[in-house]
Amino acid sequence: MEIEILLQTGMFLVAVITVVYTQYKDRRQNKILMFSEYTRRYQELLINMPESILSVEKGNDTKSNLGDVERGYANYYQSANL
Repeated sequence: MEIEILLQTGMFLVAVITVVYTQYKDRRQNKILMFSEYTRRYQELLINMPESILSVEKGNDTKSNLGDVERGYANYYQSANL
């Protein structure tokens, strides 16, 4: 009788440990996927950024020569410390 209880308890503990470990791995995988999606979107933003905004950051152009939309992009780009 005691062996059956110990065996059932052991099997229960193995099941609980397996579930906890699986959740840990799933959570870690989700973080990796979220980070890769974030970096993909960030890369798309930088690729599609108008050149005039990038040149403002480098000091090759002044904000006064930009239009309203480009000036807004430039302000956002500079405030993001990219």
